[in-house]
Amino acid sequence: MEPTLRDRIEALIKADEGLRMKAYKDSRGIWTIGYGYNLEAHGYTPTQAETVRWTKEKAEREFDVCFDRCLASLDKNFPNWTTLTPARQAVAVSAMYQLGAAKVLQFAPTIKHITDHEYEDAAQHMEASAWGKQTPNRVKRLAAMMRTGEWL
Repeated sequence: MEPTLRDRIEALIKADEGLRMKAYKDSRGIWTIGYGYNLEAHGYTPTQAETVRWTKEKAEREFDVCFDRCLASLDKNFPNWTTLTPARQAVAVSAMYQLGAAKVLQFAPTIKHITDHEYEDAAQHMEASAWGKQTPNRVKRLAAMMRTGEWL
C-alpha cells in the first residue's frame, strides 16, 4: 500500500528528529526526549527533565499528540496551507513541529513569500534565519523542497 501524505511527513520529521529514550540537551541546551519533545515546554524543570526516560510506546504517543497539534495550528493560522504541493505541506508541518506556532508566526516575510507563490524567496529566508543556522542541514533540505515543490 502506498504511504499516505501523513505517513510521509511523519517519517520526514522522525528522521530529522531522531528518537531518544533518555532525556538530553538539544543544540540550544533545552532538555528534550523522544522525537524532539521539549520537556521544559511541557512543565519539567531542568532538574526533573534530566532523569526522564521513555519507552518507544510513550515516544510514539507523544509524537502523535504533537503532530496533531501541529496540524491544528496550521489549520488555525494558515487555513490555505493544504493547497500547497505535498512537499511544501511537509515543510510547513516540519517547521511547525520543530519551532512551534509562536516562532513560525515570526516568519512573516517567509509566510508572505509562500502565500505569493514566491518559493525561491521563501527558501532564501528560511536558510538565512536563526533556524537555518541552528539546524543547517535540515533547513537546507526543507528550503530545497520549498523551492522545487518536490520531495528530497
